[in-house]
Amino acid sequence: MDLKKIIIPSLLLVSLSSQAELVEEAKSYKFTALGVSPEILENTFKVNHEISGDVSLSSSEISLGNSLSVNWTLNGSINNVSVNGNSQGGQSSGSYSFSPTTSGSVSFLASNSSKSFTRSLNYIVTNWVQEEPIYTQWTVSGSATSHTEWTPIASTQKSNFTQSRDYTVPVQRTKTDRERDTINGGYRNEINTVENSTELRSESRSVAVSNNGWNNSGSPYSCSSWSPDPSTIDSGQSFTQNRSCNQDQDTTWSHIADSLTIHSFLESRTTTINESQSATGTKPVLDCRFTGPGNNNYLWTRDSSLNGYVVYWDNTVVASGSGDPTQDGGGGDVTIVMSGGYVYMRQALHWFNGGRWEYTVCRQPL
Repeated sequence: MDLKKIIIPSLLLVSLSSQAELVEEAKSYKFTALGVSPEILENTFKVNHEISGDVSLSSSEISLGNSLSVNWTLNGSINNVSVNGNSQGGQSSGSYSFSPTTSGSVSFLASNSSKSFTRSLNYIVTNWVQEEPIYTQWTVSGSATSHTEWTPIASTQKSNFTQSRDYTVPVQRTKTDRERDTINGGYRNEINTVENSTELRSESRSVAVSNNGWNNSGSPYSCSSWSPDPSTIDSGQSFTQNRSCNQDQDTTWSHIADSLTIHSFLESRTTTINESQSATGTKPVLDCRFTGPGNNNYLWTRDSSLNGYVVYWDNTVVASGSGDPTQDGGGGDVTIVMSGGYVYMRQALHWFNGGRWEYTVCRQPL
């Protein structure tokens, strides 16, 4: 009878702790007689003590609220399986599910009386949500169009001013849609989309305004009379006469922006100008003198012995005659004579002596 075939299977039915004791005895002497070497017996028990196999997660990343499964398939003698401290009995294969709320790891332990099998499997809990889109700044993507007219219009401006106008410009920006993990942070599924639009914009410019001065156009006209009239100024006296006239004038206005003449126009006006000239008075001057008595430089004398008159001017007899000459001056009789281009008139009596009368004499040009 082959005792190996009887003893070894029987020993396999002994508890693990008894098996360990038998191995020790076999190493010494007891089973040698039976033809069973201690090495064979030890290897037999060792197969039953070792634990091997596979442990895996249903996923290394799980969405918040979903279940995560721990799956295992083991070889060897199993007394107990524990997942995260939760006993699953002595199942050599099985599955354990739970719903984690944070990232972490699964602690797996399988054991028998002398061996243990452990695994630590990491997992991530995520909560991906759609974020609000983000946008880049609008940038110009083409040429400006649809310009309005510059305002205010230049034709009404006579001093420096600022013009402005509106225009349309094409613009574009990039829109980024993405998801964010509210638990761990980070983004995914970024999708960029180019958006096109137009913007109404405005621009301005400074306009410098100047003209070339007012220039006469044609001759003066509709002039007033020269004043004062020479007849109101003593004869021979120099003076200045003035008058006013209408004068047509033109000027050219220029509008310059960015060193370019953008507009010009001619403006006309009628203004009043003053003119002057030199003139000589023509008004007769009445020159009255008397140097008597007894001095014949300037006087009018009447002598009863001569029954006549003598007129002296600058010690010169300029007129004489019998009686007293008279002419109607419009206001009664005036004693008057004309000689050498002058009119001589007798005026106030100054002196009388023995039939000789001496008077003031006056003269003025004819």
